[in-house]
Amino acid sequence: NRMENDRPQWSNWGGLNDIFRPTSFSSDIKATEYTFGGLLGSTNFVIRASSWSPPYKLSVASSNRSYRSRLMGTYVSGISKKGIAIVASASKRAGNEGFVSGTSYDALSGLVAIEKIINDKNSINLMMIGALNERGKSSPNTTEVTKIKGTEYNSYWGYQQGTVRNSRLKSIFEPVLSLSHFYETDKVSLTTNFGIQSGSIKSSRVGYYKARNPMPDYYQNLPSYFLRDSRYPDYENAYKATEDLINDGQLNWHDLYLMNNGSPEANYYVYDDRTDDTSLRFNSNLFAKLSNSLKLNAGVSFTQLNSHGYAELTDLLGAEYFIDLQDFATDDAIQNDLNNPDRKVVIGNEFLYNYKIHANKWGGFTQLQRTGRSIDYFLGIRINSTSAQRDGKYRNGT
Repeated sequence: NRMENDRPQWSNWGGLNDIFRPTSFSSDIKATEYTFGGLLGSTNFVIRASSWSPPYKLSVASSNRSYRSRLMGTYVSGISKKGIAIVASASKRAGNEGFVSGTSYDALSGLVAIEKIINDKNSINLMMIGALNERGKSSPNTTEVTKIKGTEYNSYWGYQQGTVRNSRLKSIFEPVLSLSHFYETDKVSLTTNFGIQSGSIKSSRVGYYKARNPMPDYYQNLPSYFLRDSRYPDYENAYKATEDLINDGQLNWHDLYLMNNGSPEANYYVYDDRTDDTSLRFNSNLFAKLSNSLKLNAGVSFTQLNSHGYAELTDLLGAEYFIDLQDFATDDAIQNDLNNPDRKVVIGNEFLYNYKIHANKWGGFTQLQRTGRSIDYFLGIRINSTSAQRDGKYRNGT
């Protein structure tokens, strides 16, 4: 789970359905063998190569929602005479457009798990996951826009030289490497995991400075804008706005290039909101059967996160550079970085905002469960501690 919000990033293992389908789910706050329960329950995946049985599996699917086609294959070796088990799975999902217009989809996922059975009590499992996902996003439409353009309308895309280009692309690639040790007897099991995850999440968008918002569903382009004054409604321009949205209503990439033409300084540009994360993780969980009716489980964990958040310039739309300034401000407040005023930014540069987060989280829990003839109960306690430090790289004028 991500440290900043304690939520999982499902795209980290998207497309690996065969391997991640078996889960251990616990509803509400009741005790589990793996963790301290939460108000919304807990889900645990155990990716052990020895827990899978041969043979191979190959599947082909077609959909009209997010992607158009999927090819997925899984290989399971079983446990060899040397005590080695291997599981491998990969998938490719792709589509030029989903149910919503302009929403491209391209994803490639792979997983390999290798387990070595040392003896009847100990084994070691090495797992590697890599899931690359890039998709075109869809715009959140108001009722007014939906009534005019329908439920499949998406204002984020437009044609560029005859090809659909979505201004809002989201790309996720955060591969995981995990090493686990399992100790198991009839009454006691101890699972210890070491893991590292590193990668980035990028979301693109069109930026502008001293220029008009280019989105076709911008509120000043809608008919309601011209009818906002009930005393003096502008029916003529409201009608024109409606016709413009009906007949086109897509982002005009050609106009953005024209607005930048003739000047080396960009008024319009494309950039990524980007987060680069590297996290180190350790956890160890103990489960003990004290008697037929009494069970104990406990665990400790530690996570270290180094995160870098910034905007990265990716396309100048025909211009040579962008000056790192912001609208809706005056004097020094227009500077995104007072340490480097009026800085010229080119493709690949960091700009707008730039900071790093260094965080540590550790915790421990223990739970005692008793099963009776008519009443089951458990007693548990959890202690967590999180510390974080923000390291700002810019001295923002605002």
